[in-house]
Amino acid sequence: MNSRPRANVVVTSGVAIGERCVIGANSVVTQDIPPYFVAAGAPAKVLRAVTYPNAQP
Repeated sequence: MNSRPRANVVVTSGVAIGERCVIGANSVVTQDIPPYFVAAGAPAKVLRAVTYPNAQP
């Protein structure tokens, strides 16, 4: 898992966080987050896609 969860993130059981995701501080992740996305909130919602110059999907 090459993702970036920030401070005080709660990930519930059985949830998958995709490659290179960014999860905002104080978020509660209750659903799977697809690769290369930013998610935040309680419950966490996908906010936008992240583009990396050398990323391979």
